Amino acid sequence: MFRASNTVVAVLVGLAQCAFALRLAFVLRRRRRAAPPARWPAVSVIVPCKFLESQSGELDGNIRSLLAQDYPGPHEYLFVCPREADPARARLLELLEGNSSCRLLVSDASPSRCSEKNLNLLYAVERARPETGIFAFADCDMRVPPDWLRGLVVALADRAAGASTAPAAYVAHERKPLAFLRMAWMCLPTAAMAAAPLVCGYSWAIRREDFAGLNVAELWRRSLIEDFVLNPLLRSKGRAVAWSAGGLPACLEQVTGACFLGTFTKGLRYCRVYSFPIWVVSGLWAFGKLYLWMFFFRARMPAVFALMAALDMAAAAGAMSAFMRLAPETFAGLHPFWRRWAVPLAALAVPAWPPLLAAAFAASAFSSTVRWGGYTYQVKGPLDVRVSGGTA
Repeated sequence: MFRASNTVVAVLVGLAQCAFALRLAFVLRRRRRAAPPARWPAVSVIVPCKFLESQSGELDGNIRSLLAQDYPGPHEYLFVCPREADPARARLLELLEGNSSCRLLVSDASPSRCSEKNLNLLYAVERARPETGIFAFADCDMRVPPDWLRGLVVALADRAAGASTAPAAYVAHERKPLAFLRMAWMCLPTAAMAAAPLVCGYSWAIRREDFAGLNVAELWRRSLIEDFVLNPLLRSKGRAVAWSAGGLPACLEQVTGACFLGTFTKGLRYCRVYSFPIWVVSGLWAFGKLYLWMFFFRARMPAVFALMAALDMAAAAGAMSAFMRLAPETFAGLHPFWRRWAVPLAALAVPAWPPLLAAAFAASAFSSTVRWGGYTYQVKGPLDVRVSGGTA
């Protein structure tokens, strides 16, 4: 009886993962068919910029991709740095020279109850043109395709949508195993998001009227992460999050051993504070997978063990294949070494995903401290953030 129940659970979980991969393919295929609005609204694209070593080699290409947007309506770019002395500002001055659609702002942010990034975003929002109807947000470590902005705006044509988002995919542009593992392991969580979209802070948009009506600015002044605090607010108001009808951005930052586990731990720590049900489900999935793997191995049930592995591998391969076939522009920077074998290698990599997720989950459970951009944040609750440290 115990063996039978575990077998049923393992198969159902595996089928659910495959369903997420199929859902991802469906959403990626359908998004291109969305009808454009009758009139293209004015948009302010807000990009917080701060020098980080991991993205320093990609900044030029990322900024140029933002400036190359094929958007038919009026739009401006607001790049905001926390300090005049920040190295990112010096580089932006060169990249933006002579571009009348761009403004380079300096916030001089000094956070005490929220993140420096939130203050930078608010500084830019308050300086957007009066005619702006939509705020679009992009992190400077993302490389976006030419229809990125158009797609975010098209998705907001649905009045039921409180925000639109274009989830990013990490792209292994280096010939490093860690880079490929990060890319492969991020496919499954992103596929799950296709079934229940959430605002992704590195690439999203919101109507100006909704930004004001939902009092987003007040939330940002008391929170750490702009997207995690927004998602429960939208749910409470019955507002949906729409996936972009345009291209998805690519993250090309460098991956080191020191930050590899930290990337997953930080995300789960945010979930624990701002999206507790997602955090719990992530832990149940990770530890449940580990338990089932060990159970079927010790019970000498090779057929079920193989079926469980096959379903996991099919889900990972399906998600990777959907991304590469239906969002080819996102993976244009994929290293040639990985391109040919990305799908089968993703399938082979997925059995190692539950142990890593379990380790990241455990690490996220015992600390409320986040070190980010030169500051140390003590996150006591969704709207209870204490800040120490700082950079000149």
